[in-house]
Order: sequence, then structure tokens, then C-alpha cells
Amino acid sequence: MTRDEMNALVDAHYRAEVAGDIDAIVDGFGCDAEHDAAGRPGPALHGRHGVAAYYRDLLAELRIDRFEPVRRWHGEQHMVDESVLHARALGRVFGYDGHGRAVHVRLLHVFEFADGLIHRDSAWLDVAGLQRQLADDGWTAGVD
Repeated sequence: MTRDEMNALVDAHYRAEVAGDIDAIVDGFGCDAEHDAAGRPGPALHGRHGVAAYYRDLLAELRIDRFEPVRRWHGEQHMVDESVLHARALGRVFGYDGHGRAVHVRLLHVFEFADGLIHRDSAWLDVAGLQRQLADDGWTAGVD
């Protein structure tokens, strides 16, 4: 794949996450794709069904507003993407109640490609930074 093709595929993936469009997210992955989010309990997920289940759960708790690009590195069949994720924590995110609070956190993805689709997605999120933002900072029930 060319750099432009990799960029277009990942950009479409991020747009689908922002839109909350599970079908569009899954369409970017190969049938036997692997998805691994560092720190998520359990083994890496396999296949489109596993990818769909992961994003369905994630997007029920975290509404993604945008990805702020930082930098990308490209190889022959892979790309590393560093971004800042801007979102709203609607539910319980990484052990903390979000209460609808806005969060922004660094995110690193390593994408591997095969046959023009994402074959493997490894994601690392700054969980400590996210937890600091969601830790009790004076939020009181019933007060927005």
C-alpha cells in the first residue's frame, strides 16, 4: 500500500469512530483482523465480529469528538499514528465514572495492512492521563 492509501484508510477509520458508525469501522478491517488495545483485559480480539463488539462497548462509554494528529510513521505495510483523542466520557471509562466530562488523551496506534485493509490494530492509550482527568475533581451528583 502507498502512504496515501494507508492514510486514507486510517482517516476513514477515525471518521467512522467519530460518527459512531460500527459498520464503517468494521468495513476497514480484514475478515481475520486482530485488534489489541493495551491494558484492555483479555487477549487480542480476532475477526470483524470481535472488532465490532469492542467498538460497540467502547463507543457506548466514550463519545469521540475528534482525533488531533501529531505525527505518522510509515513502513511498507504498516503505519504508526500518534494522535490526541478528544472525547466525552459518558459512562464508566477505565474504572472511572465519566459523568459526561470532556477528556483528551494521547493515543498511539500501530496499524498493519494486508489486501488494502487493516490486518492488525494495536492501540496504546495514556490510561494514567485519562484516569487523572476522570478522578473525582469535585464533581457532585446532580450538578453539571
